[in-house]
Amino acid sequence: LPDLTAEYRSQPTAYLDYVLSYGGEQSLLTVLRDDLGLVTDISVSSSTGSPGATLLVEFDLTEDGRRRSAGVLDVFFQYVGTLRHEEVSEELYESIAARRKLSWDWSEHQGAADTVKLLARRLARLPPERVLS
Repeated sequence: LPDLTAEYRSQPTAYLDYVLSYGGEQSLLTVLRDDLGLVTDISVSSSTGSPGATLLVEFDLTEDGRRRSAGVLDVFFQYVGTLRHEEVSEELYESIAARRKLSWDWSEHQGAADTVKLLARRLARLPPERVLS
């Protein structure tokens, strides 16, 4: 993916994570798991940095999925192609943001060392005007 540093506040990878790992009706997971029997689960993770963003999509394949891995990739890229032509759902986007805020508000406090590591990593990615001095 391109460098998403400038879009850090909108968290576009959170949206991609949700739509790629969602298990509802007509989702990628439902098609690959229930309709085709090729996967048991899909995991999505991402990281951002100055050279660009990385989106990792991991498929837990069934035996049939191992034999037909090219078919899994065909379905995945067809799904991604469909997503590229659709508008971002503002309702879904707001729902994801609300869920992430709730998770943040109710998360357990981390130790000081973990908090410092997290903030230092994030600080390196923020534009200078967004950093308090």
